[in-house]
Amino acid sequence: MTELEFPIECVAIDFGGTLASRSGAAPDGPAVASVLRAVDKWTMHPGFAEALDRAMRSSHEADRRCHRQTPFASVLQSAAGACGAVLPDEVHHLAAGLFEHLPDARIDEQAAGAVEVLAERGFRIVLASNTRWPETARRRTLRAAGIEHCFHAVVLSSELGIRKPHGEFYQAVVGEAGCPANRVLFVGDTASKDVDAPRRHGMQAMLVASVWDRSAPASRRPPLFEEVPRLLGVAEQ
Repeated sequence: MTELEFPIECVAIDFGGTLASRSGAAPDGPAVASVLRAVDKWTMHPGFAEALDRAMRSSHEADRRCHRQTPFASVLQSAAGACGAVLPDEVHHLAAGLFEHLPDARIDEQAAGAVEVLAERGFRIVLASNTRWPETARRRTLRAAGIEHCFHAVVLSSELGIRKPHGEFYQAVVGEAGCPANRVLFVGDTASKDVDAPRRHGMQAMLVASVWDRSAPASRRPPLFEEVPRLLGVAEQ
């Protein structure tokens, strides 16, 4: 069990695995090409979907090594160059708009309920996630789950250009927390990025089980995010 030091004023929360399932979280080449065709009336170039899959895999691997986030517009341009496709104009605007038409990961209902409890008890809530999704699209997902109003700030690698566990990511989280780092509790399902690295930057941290591990016996897994209010002593009465 994680030993916590009080007071805690802010809870920074990971997204994928912590609040949301994997489903829909990683759009593939055919899905993106389909949106381009439907929304921008683009005639799909043969081989573009496959080239985009390769470009996304390549950029993801490179980003993980250097803890940077390649802009999705650059990924689109790389795929187009590889197969000889000509993308519509204003590719940066296009890249952001694509995500408004792609299904995001589904937020777990119990996790959403825990976010609401924490917000009602006065904690400042910050979303802190590595993702390709722009802020507007991720806020749409939070809104659909009824919890966008709970978040004081959204810190995303897609907006920063920096991924966890890069130090600048955690500096941004602390900057949005509105309190000293030691009064921030970082919660997530990946030990290296959501526990070890936040602690190196002065925050407290708690490892939780991924939402898809719900069926595992409680004795064999960390707590789920839905249990965090109880562990902070503010569970709904």
